Amino acid sequence: FFSPIHTMRPPDIDGVVAGQPFNRRSGSLDGSHVISLPSEVNTLQETSERILTILTREASNSGLTQTFMCQICLCHEDVQHAFTVPGCGHLFCRTCLSGYLTSQIHDGRVYVSCPSVSGQDTARCRTQLTPADVAAIVQDHEVLAKFRNFKAVKDEPNLRVCFSCGHTQIGDPKAPLMTCEECGSQYCFMHGTAHPPAESCEVFEERCHGQDPVTAAFVQKTSKPCPKCHVPTYKCTGCNHMQCSQCHQDWCWLCGECIVISGPLPQHYDRRNLTSSCAGMQFTMDGNEEEGLHSCSRGLRIFFYYSPFALPLYILAVVLYITITLFMLPFLFWNRVYWEGWLRRPLTMITRIVTLLWIMIAFLFFCILAVTAFVIIWVI
Repeated sequence: FFSPIHTMRPPDIDGVVAGQPFNRRSGSLDGSHVISLPSEVNTLQETSERILTILTREASNSGLTQTFMCQICLCHEDVQHAFTVPGCGHLFCRTCLSGYLTSQIHDGRVYVSCPSVSGQDTARCRTQLTPADVAAIVQDHEVLAKFRNFKAVKDEPNLRVCFSCGHTQIGDPKAPLMTCEECGSQYCFMHGTAHPPAESCEVFEERCHGQDPVTAAFVQKTSKPCPKCHVPTYKCTGCNHMQCSQCHQDWCWLCGECIVISGPLPQHYDRRNLTSSCAGMQFTMDGNEEEGLHSCSRGLRIFFYYSPFALPLYILAVVLYITITLFMLPFLFWNRVYWEGWLRRPLTMITRIVTLLWIMIAFLFFCILAVTAFVIIWVI
């Protein structure tokens, strides 16, 4: 019932004189009695490591390596390349998660949530990654430095960065003129180096609005405020689903309402959502975008929102084809001239049948094109 216990033979310490100093290099008291325990342990450890390496290689070659599916790239990867979000336990590739975090940091987001989406009717994961998680995933030192600066400014709204030396210090909006503690440069708390230190913020804002009315009119025409924090947002391209860079609120560019994200796709633009005035209009252009994108937008709308019409149209065409065929077959079978024609001139009858089939196929495609054109013109 019990496995045998292997014991090592104790070293021979006969003849050891009390008080004799211990020789650490030889592992003995007088240099003659060497203890062999460390060498045995080292040999056993090296053998175990070799066995583990061989087993790992064999498992990898035989396809027995444990894998997981990354929820970003949807690929099966080795678990050794996985990163588990501590709060929720979702698994991602380190490369994919690093790219996701880098993109979020470049957009100014420091409180990044887990990118996992479980399903259409399931809310997105709201577990936030800690700064330690970001530092463990992102390897680019410049991106990490930008993340720390953004987080410092986010945690302390009155923190400002010197434009000359990069020194950070806390300012006061009531006293906008700031002097760097390191290099002595002066800049504005509200506008940075946009105006000279001697000029007040009120004079600078009046000068901007008075000297550049074209820019003010352009901003008022092409930008819309966030419905939550009222920060102006400019859209140059892309769909109408917007996300504020300050408060991260999802909202619609067309109607200006907040969008509730309950799955991978927003229900606000679903063509089946009868309560939304923007149903089926996620890729609709409003005139402020770059030229040449209207045709692309139209194609995307047809592909994403009206592709379900393809199957009903195909079924309708097949039904029409079968109906016309069944309607014509009785007239052919009960016609004596038809059968006599097969007996006298079979090649001519085959030609007529082929011609009839081509006419029916042409009529079939004409019906499909007509219904598709009706849907595009009157529905889209």
